[in-house]
Amino acid sequence: SWMLVGDKSLRSRLEEVYNNRPDIGLLASQIKAHGMAGLSHVKATVGAPILASLCQRLPTADEMVKKMGVVAVEPKWDGVRVQVHARKMEDGRWKMESFSRNLENTTEMFPELQNIGRQLNAHDVILDSEAVGMDPATGKLIPFQETATRKRKHDIAASLLKVPLKFFVFDILFKDGKDLLNLPLSDRRSVLNETVKNGNILTIAPQIVTDDAREIREYHDEQLKKGLEGVVVKRWESPYEPGRRGYSWVKFKEEEG
Repeated sequence: SWMLVGDKSLRSRLEEVYNNRPDIGLLASQIKAHGMAGLSHVKATVGAPILASLCQRLPTADEMVKKMGVVAVEPKWDGVRVQVHARKMEDGRWKMESFSRNLENTTEMFPELQNIGRQLNAHDVILDSEAVGMDPATGKLIPFQETATRKRKHDIAASLLKVPLKFFVFDILFKDGKDLLNLPLSDRRSVLNETVKNGNILTIAPQIVTDDAREIREYHDEQLKKGLEGVVVKRWESPYEPGRRGYSWVKFKEEEG
């Protein structure tokens, strides 16, 4: 912005594009060559991480409905955020990569993702998910501290057997060459349901859609009884907002009183 106009006035637009494609070198080279028009060349693509959308907090379910209207309510998993990138190659094999919420490449940490091709109805896709460890004996979810032992760079094969993971997929950001970030959540959910087949590795996160504060509270209580962290509440018609902590997504904070 300083280079182009001598002040910060272009920051908002630059930041929006950067959040979708956080590659400062690409951004700078396109602007140097084409000015602000070069931003049209900077697009989300499989293999390049997108900044994760983040949650705000609101104190009560009534306030959520008042501020957000119709919402999707999903379990809040106590796991590891994983952005999954998958592309089917010309020889029919799949190339899989994954990234953390901090844009770290975590592909080697999650070797089971190399086997998800059969669960995908797409040629290329970017999914947002939460990886949660499973107890191999009981099939129950395990605490975050045990799940986090999978975030390692050594002895991965041993930890794979000890802490198998299930990836709860709650959003789809890109499919078959098309950026889906600006679609409303309601449409992205439809695309997600058409794209991912539930299986041993990937499972579409359950949700309810409501504008009833009582239903939000009841669903939240159900998740707490299952040992989860409660719920995440998302505005049903909101776009995916990379890197932002706005009121499109909110965590349910325990109500007082």
